[in-house]
Amino acid sequence: MSGRSRTAEWWAFARGPKPALRLSASNSLPLEGYAIARRGPFVLVARDEAHLRRVVAAHDREQAGAPAERAAAAEELGLLLGFPACCCAWFRAHMAEGFGSRPDEGAEAFTLTRAALANTAGACSGRLHPFEVDDADGAIAPVVSHFPCAFDCAASLDLAGRWFDLWRRYEPQTADRRRRAVARHPLRRHHAGDSVEVTFARW
Repeated sequence: MSGRSRTAEWWAFARGPKPALRLSASNSLPLEGYAIARRGPFVLVARDEAHLRRVVAAHDREQAGAPAERAAAAEELGLLLGFPACCCAWFRAHMAEGFGSRPDEGAEAFTLTRAALANTAGACSGRLHPFEVDDADGAIAPVVSHFPCAFDCAASLDLAGRWFDLWRRYEPQTADRRRRAVARHPLRRHHAGDSVEVTFARW
């Protein structure tokens, strides 16, 4: 999560049920009163020290070790950050197969996008677009920062709906910019001469 604005995930943490955050170290959010740990390019934030210790332990294990160990830690970290269990398990499965062991973020994003689209049975929801999008005023963060196991995942849709409602309550202009921008721009990812495109037919 970047520091350019107070995103849906920030409001879900500050005013809602989200238990913890993993932020960019460059963020400028008001973190006074929360439990905080700095880890390289990240800042980990929780409401209390006990939960923060669990987040830090999972984060540290995710950053080093064999793919299977990192995958298990990634699933645990996702759950501690409040993401759906189905999506955390799905992400773990990709990491356990070797995903995440390479520094090629473009290849990883392509692989996950294609896999989530293949797992989607209905219309893709723009609430689950997992990347920043741009409009005339700059980049806008996603509603949720986890990668959904499908672009119609019921658990992620429920969570994203509640978090987006909080975002619209506290920052309606930014939230509405996000919704409009996603409607205008399909999600496209390319890798090694292959491509995948996701069109979001609903919010």
